[in-house]
Amino acid sequence: MTTRLSAAQRGYDGNWRKLRKQVLTEEPLCKRCEREGRVTESTIVDHVIPIDQRPDLRLERSNCESMCKAHHDAEKQEEERRGYSSGVDASGWPRDPRHPFYRDRE
Repeated sequence: MTTRLSAAQRGYDGNWRKLRKQVLTEEPLCKRCEREGRVTESTIVDHVIPIDQRPDLRLERSNCESMCKAHHDAEKQEEERRGYSSGVDASGWPRDPRHPFYRDRE
């Protein structure tokens, strides 16, 4: 059985908590709910590019997105099931380099 690292060991330390508070202050509503025409309070700050893929972006404000728990949990479950995230960036391109779109482009 693998022991899970502590939150601080995974990069969620005091610096992260400070950034998280900033993001939730600047983006109090879930961005995904807004795109769907709903108003929902953000309670989670997600790394657009996961920190296991790009640890150097862990504390970059531009790599953070506020969202509600329902959207966060649904996206993470999908990613675990498929092996990649189907999320896209502002231009419509898949964010996740593991997305099938990129398989034929290498």
